[in-house]
Amino acid sequence: MTLLRSRAHVHRIASASLAIALAACSGSSSEEPAALDLNGFGAKYKIADNEIPGWTVSTEPAAFDLYSAENLTDKIDGPAANYVSHGCKYAMFEEMVGPTDPNEQYCRVIAMDFVTEPQAASMVAYQRESSAGITAIPGYDASLVFGYPGLTGLTVYGNFGALYFEVILDGYPGDPDTAGQVGAKFLQVLQAKNK
Repeated sequence: MTLLRSRAHVHRIASASLAIALAACSGSSSEEPAALDLNGFGAKYKIADNEIPGWTVSTEPAAFDLYSAENLTDKIDGPAANYVSHGCKYAMFEEMVGPTDPNEQYCRVIAMDFVTEPQAASMVAYQRESSAGITAIPGYDASLVFGYPGLTGLTVYGNFGALYFEVILDGYPGDPDTAGQVGAKFLQVLQAKNK
């Protein structure tokens, strides 16, 4: 026995199927990716052991911490308000130890979500105005990324889009050039994660 259906019935089924397929396609291509929450931000920018050859996450307590604009003062006192006023939404702090001497070579990576590129760039501009004696970082435009030498190392400031970062390197006394080369390796990893 053959079941016959009217052409109108078949047409309605085909139209409904086509509408569902089109909705699925248009929804997947026009939607923007979901915004990251604090944990998603931390997972995206966390640097794994040996992602920079020889550098590993410190085994000290609180070697990896996440903060939002609401509780950033729990990590840093006075300057927290300055970061928040420039637009910081999320912050990740990660401490790493170096390949030569884990007791001497140290890096604190700070990555912050400033929501927009102009807000992140305004924080970099603020840091530049507050710093004297700027060091160039190999492979990076000095208007976006710069280093500020200290007694035992170098702090690198910059932004990639809405990502603002500080890479604080210790264990390079009197050698900002070597510290700048190491800082560039950290930047390459952060920049790749920002895509």
